[in-house]
Amino acid sequence: MLQKADISFEAQYLQTALGPMTILKSPAGISIKEAINYQNKPIIACNCYYSENNRYSYQVIYVVLEPDLQNPTYYLESDGTLPEFFINPEGKLYTAIEVYHPDKDGLITMVPCFDRDDITYPKPKKVTLGDYIGIYHDFAIFKNVDIFSDKQLDKLIAVEFKHGELKKSYTAKIPFPKYNQFYIDNDNKQIHIIAKSEENCWLHRQIDEKGAVIQSRRIDIACNDYPNCVLNLSFCESSYVVTHDEGGIFYLITLTPQGEATQNKLFDVGSPLFWVWDPVKIATETFVIYFTIETGNGWITLRNNKVIEAFLQQQAGKFTNLLTNEIIILAEQKLIISDLISCQNNSYTLVFYDYQEDRTKRNTTLFVLNRTLV
Repeated sequence: MLQKADISFEAQYLQTALGPMTILKSPAGISIKEAINYQNKPIIACNCYYSENNRYSYQVIYVVLEPDLQNPTYYLESDGTLPEFFINPEGKLYTAIEVYHPDKDGLITMVPCFDRDDITYPKPKKVTLGDYIGIYHDFAIFKNVDIFSDKQLDKLIAVEFKHGELKKSYTAKIPFPKYNQFYIDNDNKQIHIIAKSEENCWLHRQIDEKGAVIQSRRIDIACNDYPNCVLNLSFCESSYVVTHDEGGIFYLITLTPQGEATQNKLFDVGSPLFWVWDPVKIATETFVIYFTIETGNGWITLRNNKVIEAFLQQQAGKFTNLLTNEIIILAEQKLIISDLISCQNNSYTLVFYDYQEDRTKRNTTLFVLNRTLV
């Protein structure tokens, strides 16, 4: 079992108009790597900084919160850095960490996140996993899309487990077009991808864990948008994809099994969108999508393909309910969304950090907000 970390966070718990929130402050600084929900507990991987002999160093820690966000526990990651969470096919939480080697950089090993007693550590390998997207048969599946290169092919990484033991990882290059959105159909055990292949045309493919194409179809579409946010993909039933334009309007694209596409306006944020993240499924037909605009960030929640809530930070720490115009104050400083994770019972957790205008200063505060839908 990982050793508990001796961390002196200043902790504050409060109720907000959006739900309970825990605030953790580290005087020397804290940076968030990523977050996950495991056994209904938010777990956040952080670098926690400290001063030693007038020099700054850091520890990699895991912050584990109870479902009500109280009583945080801290664990020290002693085997590596840059942790990436994922769930193995047996439902156990794993972490991929970069291990030190005197002559090689980027060596990764994958181990259980907490319970490492009596395990045999896998041999570190040079691999870039990317983003964890789910389980497919005996594989934990990751996507790796290089958004800075038009020539670098998208990759699918499949990490194989047998009887709870890690066996092998496979990396498959996805043929063009690139900038694919990936979707795992857990009910039918299928992997789908979709990308813009040319002007007014999308390519929808079903692939296996090695990247081999099982079936594909070309979809003519009246808009020139990219398929940014996939709600679901299917060849047998209707598929739903959310796109957006430069002005800040979200659209719902419906794809029929016959390959016909229709576009309907979903929501107008009222400001140009800088970046939109993948949807997070929090319940049946319920998704949360967060985004960034010039003045801040926000999120929308969809249920049965309709927006049921929308929040936008236009002033530091103040979020506007775009459906009611109510102003909700969460903090005095500007908050940046680091992660949004699904919880149980129609709820989700948002992880924020404090924005620093002075880029020479470290972020010092972690905000964890839980919201439950009615």
